[in-house]
Amino acid sequence: MLRSATARSKGPEAWPVQVKALSGQPDTYLMRGRWILFAIGCAIVLVAGCTDASDEARQMLDTGAAPTASTRPSTVIVPNVMGLDQPTARRLLREAGFDADFSRHTTTRYPVRTVFWQSLAPGESVPVGMSITLRVVLNPFRIVPDMVGQNARAARLTLQDQLYTVRIVRKPSSQPSGTVISQVPDGGTQVRTGHRVTLVVAE
Repeated sequence: MLRSATARSKGPEAWPVQVKALSGQPDTYLMRGRWILFAIGCAIVLVAGCTDASDEARQMLDTGAAPTASTRPSTVIVPNVMGLDQPTARRLLREAGFDADFSRHTTTRYPVRTVFWQSLAPGESVPVGMSITLRVVLNPFRIVPDMVGQNARAARLTLQDQLYTVRIVRKPSSQPSGTVISQVPDGGTQVRTGHRVTLVVAE
């Protein structure tokens, strides 16, 4: 519009002057074009992001769960481990997601070292990670170990670990103080689990 107005007022000889004046100004049209292209690019990125989000939401609806959600079940069926030996029962329960505790009991009704009772009923549905207590048959008879010549404290701990009841009797002796000089019953004797063993210890 500016060029045509100048042409009408001053004639063709004024055109070069007007063109020179315009060429010295900032190219505002080019800058505006760049901003328009930038805005269009941002809009395209935004639309693409919304499309991806819609696809993810559609996937959640189709599968019934979020893609990142864990597929591990929240409950598990209690396995039947009665009649199994302790190592096998422990392995099966660990694989099923249980924390197993064992207690030992003396009985002649079931085979030695087998599970004869469990705190959670087989076939019951319970949350994953629950603790279960198992009762294992303990051998009702044991061979008393020979503790003569050993330190009284160590001998007591050994016998208690094997479920014996320990009684200490101290007597004067030429042996070093705290040494077991005799025991009742003697080492090698077969007794019932829990039997009392008396240790005679040097003063």
